[in-house]
Amino acid sequence: MIDRTGPFVSHSEIVVPPEQQAALERAFGARARLVDGHPGFLGLELLKDLRGEGRYVLLTRWRARADFVAYMRAAITRARSPTAIGTIP
Repeated sequence: MIDRTGPFVSHSEIVVPPEQQAALERAFGARARLVDGHPGFLGLELLKDLRGEGRYVLLTRWRARADFVAYMRAAITRARSPTAIGTIP
């Protein structure tokens, strides 16, 4: 059985062309840190796969799965807002 109340880790794989890797790493280092203040957020890491050219794994750590779900719902709501910066058409 999965413990849905304990720590939760989300991961995403990102593949970037060789000429854009440095830009991705700089952008990550200069990120706006908007997620950092969300309840339950514990950390965010960008890991570079040394075996695969241009492959990265983005890890986010949360106090519980419910915190991650609440953040994602809030992010989707913000993205749909007509006042959101960079609104998706």
